[in-house]
Amino acid sequence: MEKDNIWTQANIRVHASVMATKSPYFDSAWLQAPGAALWDIGPHVLSALIPMMGAVTAIEAQPEQDGFSIFRTWHERGGVADVSLSIRCTPDAVAK
Repeated sequence: MEKDNIWTQANIRVHASVMATKSPYFDSAWLQAPGAALWDIGPHVLSALIPMMGAVTAIEAQPEQDGFSIFRTWHERGGVADVSLSIRCTPDAVAK
């Protein structure tokens, strides 16, 4: 791989309203739990980051706050990604 094609930084934001509005998933017990966005959306984010930036070598997470899960990943090719996930955004906040 040419050096110019190596991703060194990513900022991922996936904010959904699935648990802030009446949806088919609203009554899901596991989606009600704190940190559910990590289990629901997190694997999809990593499935995009890992091919672009390499395997995750370290992760630093903040405690969930106001329905947001925020973490940073470091990757084997030297890149860093900042990630923000939520399944509890109001529909108007999702679009911002």
